[in-house]
Amino acid sequence: MMQVFVFEYLSGGGLVDGDAAATEVLMPQGRAMRNALVTDLLACGDCDVTAATCDRAGALPAGAAEAVPSDGETPLAFATRLAAGHDLAWVVAPETGGCLAEFERAIGAPRWLGCDARSIAIASSKSATLRHLFANGLPTPWTHAAGARRWVVKPDDGAGSVATQLHANRLGAETDLAARDARGESACLEPWIDGEALSLSLLCELGQPSCSA
Repeated sequence: MMQVFVFEYLSGGGLVDGDAAATEVLMPQGRAMRNALVTDLLACGDCDVTAATCDRAGALPAGAAEAVPSDGETPLAFATRLAAGHDLAWVVAPETGGCLAEFERAIGAPRWLGCDARSIAIASSKSATLRHLFANGLPTPWTHAAGARRWVVKPDDGAGSVATQLHANRLGAETDLAARDARGESACLEPWIDGEALSLSLLCELGQPSCSA
């Protein structure tokens, strides 16, 4: 049987920007991701699954073993320690601040189950993601810049949408961007594209997508 360790950052004891209150708000999402991974792995029939949990994260799906951090143990040290005793480690963690990249470096091949370091670096930056898409012939908001009427400014770091501001014109957006730059914040500016907000998940291997949702 394959021994798999699942670590989701929030349910494994990590905090959002050191803020326990913000973490509690996001905990249901973290717990849902953890439980979905654990349930699917158990359904494979050839995996023994151990999942990270903490006092505030709730019960694991039936059939999974639980692991809790030692007193004073950081999320990174905890995940690295548990990963070393398993065949594979599946980590879900924020891209912001290089968090996910740090876990990838600490655990690494052959146990790391997830994106490689280059892919994490690209996905951790909104501007780098757009450049990569454009370089591979895919349309981005900048494809429609000439006709843009509204503009959006947002943090470049990570995949989230906090601190995002929509502006009625480019001048206002550029003023916002300059103010963020002056404060030392990493931000980016894009044309605003009207439409339905959707997410796309891809399962890729060696540069080729095998399925999407």
